[in-house]
Amino acid sequence: MADSEVLLKLEHAWADAFHTADRDFLDSLLAAEFRLSFVDDVRAPMTFSRESWFENLKRMTFGAFTVYESQEVIFGKVGVIHLKVRFDDWAIDGRLLPSEYKITDIYVHRDGRWQVTNRVSEPLHDSPKF
Repeated sequence: MADSEVLLKLEHAWADAFHTADRDFLDSLLAAEFRLSFVDDVRAPMTFSRESWFENLKRMTFGAFTVYESQEVIFGKVGVIHLKVRFDDWAIDGRLLPSEYKITDIYVHRDGRWQVTNRVSEPLHDSPKF
């Protein structure tokens, strides 16, 4: 399987593990230095560490996860994947969040596996705002 296919498969596995709170899988996927940057039109960009992302995970729920556009680029041991995704009924503490996002994930291949080091997430303009 090509590395680009592996990354796309990992994106789906990440969503499944996110949905089921599979901490073991997420621990193996998210690198120790993982950072999530969230950007929207309303607030200043926010950055979450790996541990703060895990803390927020406990407060989130969603239904289906759909990738409807993707582009994967591999640069040796670094992979970049750009996605457009939809989370159905995504909420934090019961408050609905925008459903569609542009996501860019950066993966590094080390110790025989791909791990995510960075994610940039931005709601699409046609999604409802917070």
